[in-house]
Amino acid sequence: MIEPKDLKARIDQILTLADKANKLICQFGTPEQKAADRAFNDAIRQIDTDAGPGCVPGRLVKFAAADNYARYIILRVNKKTCKMVHIPYLDGYTSPAVNADGECWRDEVEDNLAWYETLKAAAEKLHTKQKPTVEPNLPPLPVVSAEPDMEPVA
Repeated sequence: MIEPKDLKARIDQILTLADKANKLICQFGTPEQKAADRAFNDAIRQIDTDAGPGCVPGRLVKFAAADNYARYIILRVNKKTCKMVHIPYLDGYTSPAVNADGECWRDEVEDNLAWYETLKAAAEKLHTKQKPTVEPNLPPLPVVSAEPDMEPVA
């Protein structure tokens, strides 16, 4: 769990990194733009990891929007709603699920987080899936000739 004072400081840092990355987007592919983008994504990933599992302050919530995502970080979790801050990254998409005050229904946020956690688990499972190995003690396969003149073996 992230302390509220630390959460605010980290969100301010993320907003600064997002602004820097947005300003450098016209220089796409340059080392400066790549570094700014990497710094933003690392900060987002770190705050989401540090927040812990479930619907808690500090978690990243992404809603699909057009050709990217509307990104939010949870500030406070109430009984029925979550208060979130919008992260204006790239196109700065917003979601209709989040009202102008930055509130969204808690069950919507929980469903969203569960969906992405399921996808992440599936991707990790596929990534760590080991390729089958050939047993070294199996006998060699027989060599079969495919010539038409051969008599069938009885």
